[in-house]
Amino acid sequence: KLSPKIQAVADDDTAVGYVVKTDLAAGSTVSTGTTVTIYVSNGPKTVSVPNVVGSTADDAKGALEAEGFKYNLTYQYSSSVAQGTVVSQSATSAKSGATITLVISNGPDPATSGANTNTDSTTTKPTGGQ
Repeated sequence: KLSPKIQAVADDDTAVGYVVKTDLAAGSTVSTGTTVTIYVSNGPKTVSVPNVVGSTADDAKGALEAEGFKYNLTYQYSSSVAQGTVVSQSATSAKSGATITLVISNGPDPATSGANTNTDSTTTKPTGGQ
C-alpha cells in the first residue's frame, strides 16, 4: 500500500482535475508505505493583467500589448467617466496571451445628458474577471 500526496500544479495542456505526472517512474518498485506525489492540474498558469481602468484607450491597448495580451474593445455611455477612458476590464489575471475585454466610455449619453438625473450604471473599478 502506498501513501498518496496530492499536489496541485498549473498546466496548460492538462484539464483541471487530471493527473499531470507522479514523482515515480512507471513500473518503479517501492516499499510499502512509500509516499507518492501525484501532481494534479489546477488549470493553465495565469499571470497578472495590468490594471488599465482610468487609462485612455490607446494607453490601455499599449499596456496590454506590452505584456503579451490581446484585447477587445466595447463602448458604453458614462456620465462619470470621460470619453475615451477605460471604464472596466474583464480580468485582473489571465492565461498569458489571453484576450482582455475593455469597456471604453463614450462620454455622456446624448439622450439623457440634458436631464438632471444620473442614469449611469458604469463602474470605475475592474470587474475582476467576468
